[in-house]
Amino acid sequence: MKKYLGILLIIMSVIFVGCDEFSSMPSDTQDVTEVSNEKLETMAKNYVEDLLNGNYVSAYNDYPHSEDLTQAVNENIYETMMGQITVQFGEFVEFVDTQTVIVDSHTSVVINSAFSYSNINIIITFDDDENINGINIAPINDTTPIDSEKYYTTNITFGTQEYPLEGTLTLPKNVDSPPVVILVHGSGPNDRDETIGPNKPFRDIAYALANNGIASFRYDKRTYTYPEATAFDTKLTVYEETIEDAYLAVDTLSTLDEIDPDNIYLIGHSLGGYVIPRIAQKTDGVAGYVVMAGNSRNLLDVVEDQYAFFLGRSDNLSPDELAQLNVLKDSIELIRSDSIDEHTPVLGSYKPYWKDLMAYEPLELVLEIDQPILFLQGERDYQVTMTDFNLWKETVGHQDKNTFVSLEGINHLMMFGEGEPNPEEYFVSNTVADSVIEAIVHFILN
Repeated sequence: MKKYLGILLIIMSVIFVGCDEFSSMPSDTQDVTEVSNEKLETMAKNYVEDLLNGNYVSAYNDYPHSEDLTQAVNENIYETMMGQITVQFGEFVEFVDTQTVIVDSHTSVVINSAFSYSNINIIITFDDDENINGINIAPINDTTPIDSEKYYTTNITFGTQEYPLEGTLTLPKNVDSPPVVILVHGSGPNDRDETIGPNKPFRDIAYALANNGIASFRYDKRTYTYPEATAFDTKLTVYEETIEDAYLAVDTLSTLDEIDPDNIYLIGHSLGGYVIPRIAQKTDGVAGYVVMAGNSRNLLDVVEDQYAFFLGRSDNLSPDELAQLNVLKDSIELIRSDSIDEHTPVLGSYKPYWKDLMAYEPLELVLEIDQPILFLQGERDYQVTMTDFNLWKETVGHQDKNTFVSLEGINHLMMFGEGEPNPEEYFVSNTVADSVIEAIVHFILN
């Protein structure tokens, strides 16, 4: 299952996504009431125990599901979801405590669960008829402001009125009006640190940049913060998932006294880098962009490359993993044929999401960007490869304003490794490489 997660990193499902409603104190805008409901708590714990023990058929058939959830899941999806949880958070250890809360009229059972990498909240939401209506995973992250020798942090709320988001502004000390970088996530329900397993690449970048006199802003993604609203939104596209909040972050930071509003940069990682040309259409006032491990080809082309990569490792795959690869291949063909049912998610997203991305031409839009761009690529990245980097270079390499840096030994998380690239290394504690930080710092300060 670890191997299969590597495929999903770029197309991770929005059905089972992270939610930080209960990872810290609920926000002031949420109406939260703690209640006692032994019946729902028992049902939720038994349901989660079946999932953790691999009893996926039982989890699907023996517990009441809402109509929406019944259509959205099956035993195979449950298996994939639990595989993602295990490789990201480690092996299950124990349930720590359980509470039932009503948040904005929705009843949820929150199960604080210890895993070998970290504790998480497993949140089971019920509808008015006591049917299970959603399962969400919330890493318990510490967002307490930091005050260190070289930098300090403060939390900021921004976003749309319907979907306000929380983020962390990291500011270097003894630097007046520093330049600031906004970090834009890859695919999937990412928290502000872009946490995967024990690794937190966005936090690494934020602290390293602060040590070099550069401020940064990183935030919890919309699909992470509002899992139910986004998971069943059949009209959701990458605009709502990523683009809108990126440019709203620019608007928010441009009003702050602590940073230089004329020196705002955007770093897009993976999917975030892929859509930089679309974000640029909304952010004329920024100073520059960084496309970090961002694909230049259509997303499905990249997924097909990942399929081929894993197929080449088929000797190391179990029969279940090979079957999942076949499901992936069939899903790609279904999307390309434009035969997706309007109400059925494919690879975690509905038809408008894929139709929007299929029509997107990043290599055309990138020609319209006036600001300088740093294209930063790891040469050990099996998810977004040097093929994408070279296509960016062939398209805008003739423009003197742009910089192209590929780094030996660097993987998709912008961390150093050796040997054949593999998804297992994402779950070994590491940090973003110094060479990556040096390239970003040089681009911004020079």
